[in-house]
Formats: sequence, structure tokens, C-alpha cells
Amino acid sequence: MKLATVLLLSGCLSLAHAQNPYLFFSPQSANLNADAGAGGKVNTSVRMINTGPGFNFSVQGNQGWLEVFPTSGAVAAGGTFDIQVTCNPFQMQTGTYSGKVTITPTANTGQLPTTFDVFFNVKGIAFLLNPASLDLTLGPESSTTSSFNIANSDGTVREVQITPYTSDGANWLSVTNASPILSPITVGIRVNSSGFDIGTVLTGELRITAPSLSGVTGVVPVKVTVVDQPPGFTVVPSQLTFYAFGTVAAPPQPVQVVANGGRLAYFDVTEVVPTPELTVSINRGLTPSTFAVQMDTLAAVQLPRDDSLLITPTDTTPVVQLPVRTQLEPNRVYSLPQVADGGDFKTSITLVNNDTTPAYVTVKFYKSEPTTHATVAWNPPIENGDKVENVVIPPNASWSVQTAGTDAATSSGWAEVVCKEKISGVAVYRQSRPDGRFQEAAVPLNSTLMQRSLLPFDNANGFVSAMAIANVSQTEVAKVRVAFRDELGRIIKVDRLPDIPARGHYAFTLPSQWPYLGDKRGTADFWITTGQISILGLRFNPTGAFTSFEAQTFNRYTRGKRSLPQIADGGDASTSFRTSITLVNNDATQANVNLRFWRDTGNNTAAAWPLQFLNGVDPTNVTIAPGASVTLETAGSSPSVQSGWAEILSGQWVTGFAVFKQIVPGRPDQEAAVPINVATPGRTIMPFDNTGGFTTTVAVANMSADVASIVNFTFRDLQGQRIVQVQLPEIPPNGHAAFRLVDLNGIVDGKKGSLEISSLAGEMTVIGLRFASSGAYTSFKATALQ
Repeated sequence: MKLATVLLLSGCLSLAHAQNPYLFFSPQSANLNADAGAGGKVNTSVRMINTGPGFNFSVQGNQGWLEVFPTSGAVAAGGTFDIQVTCNPFQMQTGTYSGKVTITPTANTGQLPTTFDVFFNVKGIAFLLNPASLDLTLGPESSTTSSFNIANSDGTVREVQITPYTSDGANWLSVTNASPILSPITVGIRVNSSGFDIGTVLTGELRITAPSLSGVTGVVPVKVTVVDQPPGFTVVPSQLTFYAFGTVAAPPQPVQVVANGGRLAYFDVTEVVPTPELTVSINRGLTPSTFAVQMDTLAAVQLPRDDSLLITPTDTTPVVQLPVRTQLEPNRVYSLPQVADGGDFKTSITLVNNDTTPAYVTVKFYKSEPTTHATVAWNPPIENGDKVENVVIPPNASWSVQTAGTDAATSSGWAEVVCKEKISGVAVYRQSRPDGRFQEAAVPLNSTLMQRSLLPFDNANGFVSAMAIANVSQTEVAKVRVAFRDELGRIIKVDRLPDIPARGHYAFTLPSQWPYLGDKRGTADFWITTGQISILGLRFNPTGAFTSFEAQTFNRYTRGKRSLPQIADGGDASTSFRTSITLVNNDATQANVNLRFWRDTGNNTAAAWPLQFLNGVDPTNVTIAPGASVTLETAGSSPSVQSGWAEILSGQWVTGFAVFKQIVPGRPDQEAAVPINVATPGRTIMPFDNTGGFTTTVAVANMSADVASIVNFTFRDLQGQRIVQVQLPEIPPNGHAAFRLVDLNGIVDGKKGSLEISSLAGEMTVIGLRFASSGAYTSFKATALQ
């Protein structure tokens, strides 16, 4: 905008008789001009001439756009005094305005008040913008909304176009109004700090034009500062993503709202555009609070679709906008998010065909570049030269392959298992130790979408948690965001990972990536804004052993009874066991959990087991905050090893895993993690391996309280041919059996393949464990068959 010009109607002394006969003004009136929408004020001076006695006075204008300086003073007898007159065109429409400036003598002077006129001409056509600029403060990985008003200085209604520009070219600034936009109007904007580090200052502007006004432009500068603790609310996650799975509804997801400083503050939850498919569990909440958001994917017709929720504080802090994206389920990708080979490592992969037709399988390896997290095609040496392309696995059969580990240096990355049929499987990572022993950790083959997942972590008492993430998308960068919660569900910090390129991979320990997590335990809440990821958790214990565990995804909710088919505790000085149980609350409300234990009493029977836990924890009354986790560890108080199983009772969505720890003096502790089983399918399948010094064991529990379980074991070789079928002795209600497969039937000694476990009665839950001759062991998960 050009500077306003000031026109003085009289440039020479012109004496005018005022109300006070002794006072005159030069010029007689102040006349000022400014362009409409101008950003600056205009001013001129008027000289007051006193021909009478001196006096003190005050000066005041009578319009909001009119300012005077000074606002008081004193004039001597026969003296003069200059008064500066300033006019502010901000938000003023085109036209001529008039006002008055009054000089009021102080009391007891005998002098009369005197005025002079001010005429202000606002000319031209412009956009009137209020406020003229926006300065916002935002927490990491969050978004908020703000607004400004547009009017036309000539008072007409016209269509305007608003274009966001950012100095860095990034897409963090947007307009929320739908076209066409007719001014005068309040314009909503949204700013997003996703992907920016704390301390980043973002600058941009909103440019306003109108098709009917050539050459007229308005600009609203925008500044956003990303801070560790936002002045308003923190909302986790910063984006919700739901997938439609045909006839299976997507489960609700929790949203956590916290006010800065831990203060109590009310907020309202509303939809930007109300729709019956999107529902929230509350309309108003009090921080800190968690509520549920659900998208009825069965009723959503047009996909993908974008919705938004507004979290509006009832105080003056900024509104937070929560994007909700719903899209069709992408193509299924079977993945192993961590593969290590060379140096001290080997990785074995075992796949099981769960389908009724042959499965055609190709394993593709991707080697990670540690700096960029990009990958390249990788062909690690395979033992015996076994092929990994176009492998045919017969129905209900299994196939195994192992990297050779011949390279001197360790390489890592991830693997994709390309297959159109239904398969399951497991990867086992083996690390050789200098004493000739080795450590193992297993993780199931992943085909679950992980747009949002919970991953417990433990960096206390000598433990270190790590994780591996593969971006299985072929085209999109994975933008991974995370919020860390302590054991009470309180947010430690909201953060992010470096972007992971398409087909990229990133493996790290949590304390190295986020030093503030050192000596802490809690739960990481991961979500992605773009990409498609596969996650694996790893935990290293103080003796050097490690185990892996699955992230708990919000992708699908499986209904049914929850169990741990094997619990081991106690022992003597030569060998002892302990079991730690980690429970994760995926729900939006506090989870109340009752753990019931049954101890193996022989002959497949079991009795109620008052299992003792460290720190006197009562397993029948466990509470877990939304999005948090708790870990209970058995006390190991029995002088002999006892085993059994556990049932997890809760009205909330609780998942998790158990870690079995074997303690033998003189060697590292051995650990293996097993996920909580959900439901009791009638048929399951898992691999078994009794070759090369390995021995596979199985634990089976009957969850029925009144019906005995009749279970058949069907062993098949690698070609899918039946080796033998064995029926277990009847397992009474709540009974338990754990045994080596070679003890069930010696014909499977020296063999490996697949094991189908079918229940003819009762409610079966099962887990497999593979023991190596060195003492290391790992778990085999049983997968339900249709």
C-alpha cells in the first residue's frame, strides 16, 4: 500500500475566532487523506495560538480513528502550542469522515473549551483484514486453527480467492473455507507442525485477490513457532486414520487431550462438518481426558474421505483441529521388519501355508543405509544355496530358509514375502556369542496395517528397548509420529522419527534416538501421516540376551477370550524361571484387569494358582490408563519350577505379551516373548522343528470351565504330507498340558514341518516354544485356520 498523503488545506497562518476568544488555530481544520486498507497511520500538525493569559489544558479527539498528541500541556500568554493529529485508516471503509479535537482548560482558569474540525478522507478500494497478521505458537506434531476477517472497503459483497504461501514451500498452512468465498467473511485457517523440530519458526502469508478487482491484493503474514510445551492443548494423535475392511468395522481409537502445565480445563469436541458415520464418545471433557472416536466404515460410501474434529478449549487458548482420514484397505504386504545377517547374526524364516491351494512365495530382501534409511535390493547368502524365488509351499505345509551369515560385517534391513495366498510364519534372529552360545528372538510374519500402534518400552534397571521400522509402501515416504506415556498414562513428550523413504528401513535403540527416555519405562504411541509401516520391538536385558515383541495395533479388534497358554515360575539355584506379563490398554477408558492363574497338577489337570508377583502386585485388580501399559513380574518364590496358564479378564480392549526368563548361573539369561492369545479357534497351525539340535515344545490349555478338551495333533512334512496324527489325552476344564513333541510321538524326532492342532471339544489355546541345544529358546505362534 502506498503511504497516505497529507493535504493541509491552509499552509499559511489563518486566524479563526474560536469558542475561546483568545485561541486561534492554524490551519483552521485538519484535513488528511489515506488509501483504504493502508497499513500505516497519517498525521499532521495544528498550531494553537493564544492571545490571552497563559493556562494549562487537556486535548482529546472524539473518534476511534482519531488520535492526538500530546494529550495535555500548557501555553504561555501570547504563546503557541503544536498539536499532532493522527488518523488510522485500519478497517475503515471508503468515504469521508469528520471529527473534532477539543482543548479543555483546567479548572479555575476562567477559559472556555475550544474545538477544531478534523476531516479524514479514506479513498480507493481495498480488502480490510483483521487481524492484519497472525502469530501462532504450536506444540510438536499437532495442528490448530485460527481465523481472520475480510471485508471490502467499498461495502460491497464480492468473491475473493485466498492462496497460502510458505517460505519453505512446505504444506503446513491451509484455508478451511470451502469455495466460493464471498466477503465480508471470517476465514478459517489451519496450521500443522507435523515434521518440524522444536524451536522451528515458520513464516508464510495468505494472499487475497478478487476476480472483479484487478491489481488489488491483500496480505496476511503468518508466523508459527514450534515449542516443546504449547500454551494451549496437546492432542494425541495429531491425525486419525481408519481403514475400511469390507464387512468388518474398524474399531474406535482413543484421543488424549492434555492442557499445558497439567491444568484442569474444559473443552468441547465438535465435527467441522457433522456426519452420521463419524462419532465421538463425548461432547465436552475436562483435561486431562481421553475420548473415543469411531468411523463407521461400513456406512462410509465414498472413500477415501477426509473429516475433521475440533477440540475447542472453553478458555482463550487456541482451537486444535484433528484430521480424520478414512480409506480403503491397501493391498496386503507380508513383511519381516528386521533381518540381520553377517558378523554374529543369521536370520531364519519359516513360512506356513494356511490356504487350501499351493502358496507361491518369493522373499525379497532390502538392505538398509544407516544414514538416509533408504534401502537397496539385497541378496544375502542363503545356507545350502536354497532359492527364495518362486517357492511352492503345499497346503498346510511349511518352508524354511536361513541366511548364511558368512559376511564379516553385519548388515541389516527388512524382507517382504510376496504371496497371494494366506500364509503365516516367523523369523528368528540368532546372534552368536564369543563363548559359542547364541541368543535368539522370534517375531511373527506381519501382514497387519500399522497406521497406529502401541509399543511398550523399558529402559530402566539395565534394560534397553529398541525397534525396527520398515516402510512397506512403494511410493510414499513414511512420516512417523510418536507420543511417549509413562506407566500412569501421562504424556512424557510428543516427538517424531526422521522420514523413512519408500521401501526404507530404520532400526535404533530408543535412548539413542530420544535420550530423555533413558531410565524410563512406559508406552510409545506411534502413528503415521503418510506411508505404510511394519514395526518390531526388541528388548535387551542386562546380561546381553534379547527378545522381540509385537506392536499392538489399532487396526482390527479381535473378540474372544484372552489367554497366555504358558506361565513358568520358580526353581532352585541351578535353574529358575520367571514370567513377566505386559498388558496394554488400547481402549479410551481405564482398563480394569483380573488375571486368573491355573497351575499344572499333572495328567493335564490344573488347579487355581495364587501366583505371587514382585512388589506385592495384586493380579486380580490391575488398572491401566488409556494408551498405557503395565508390566507384572512373577516373584519366583517357589523352590521348584511350576508351570500353568493364565486368563486375562477385562471389559476393555487389552492386548499384550508375556516374556519367559530362564536364569542359569554362568550364562546370560534366556528370554522368549509370546503374545496374548485372543479367542479359541477350533483349528490352528504352527511350524515345528526337531532338527539340528532343536526341540519344539507345545503348551495347551483348555479355557472352558465345564467341557473337557479333545485335541488332535496332525504333523506334516515340508511337502505337506502327513507324518502322523496323535490325539492328546483329554484335557479337563481349565486343564493344562506342556510337553516336547518328540515325547508325544517319537516319529517326529529329527523332522520339521507344520503342526495342525484341532480341537474337537472344549476351548483350546496353544503356544509353541523351540529350544536349542545351547539353551536358547524362542516362541512359535499358532495361527488360526479357517
